[in-house]
Amino acid sequence: METERLPLFPLNTVLFPGMVLPLHIFEERYMLLMQRILESDRRFGVLLIRDGHEVGPGAEPYEVGTVAEVTAVVRLENGCMNISTTGSRRFRAVRLYRDQPYLTGDVEYLSERYTRSERLQELQEDVERLSHDYVTMTLTLTDEQRRHVQFPRDPLILSYKVAGLLVAIQPGEAQELLASPTLEHRLLCEAMLLRRELTILRRIGEITEQGGRFSPN
Repeated sequence: METERLPLFPLNTVLFPGMVLPLHIFEERYMLLMQRILESDRRFGVLLIRDGHEVGPGAEPYEVGTVAEVTAVVRLENGCMNISTTGSRRFRAVRLYRDQPYLTGDVEYLSERYTRSERLQELQEDVERLSHDYVTMTLTLTDEQRRHVQFPRDPLILSYKVAGLLVAIQPGEAQELLASPTLEHRLLCEAMLLRRELTILRRIGEITEQGGRFSPN
């Protein structure tokens, strides 16, 4: 299996392939990381933090993450940076190193191969339908104009697109989607999460229609 040494950036968010992630870089260790990768291939790994914090002493991350490719950089007067990144390949960190100011690790890239089947087609159609309902209901509740929603026809790209839509789920749930061992498993988990979120949104809609006010507490 292909392996590579990557600089790593533990965060309190999960980056999915194809997802855009803006970052404000202000810690000295990450300004150094960015300076080095901008002089090379503009790539680093993003891992969800399992234990610890983004700022301060080194955090303990999950093993599965995504390569982030820097697509835009805005350098600020104080030496900080605003960057835009896009997720590309998933990886598993097989060994971590703390001999630099920032974390690095040996990573192996995870396969995205899948075989088309009747079961996969059923899951894809289920997730497409639920995602359409989810987006439509979200737009309705926020008084945004409804528009035609199109989803990717490729089931793998669809799975990551939908994962990015589920912004309300807990980071641990997002991590499970990222680390899914198969495409079918990810789509199945997404269908379950979409059904749960739709139930919540319908309840909010009922409260709104009754003139009530929704409180997450």
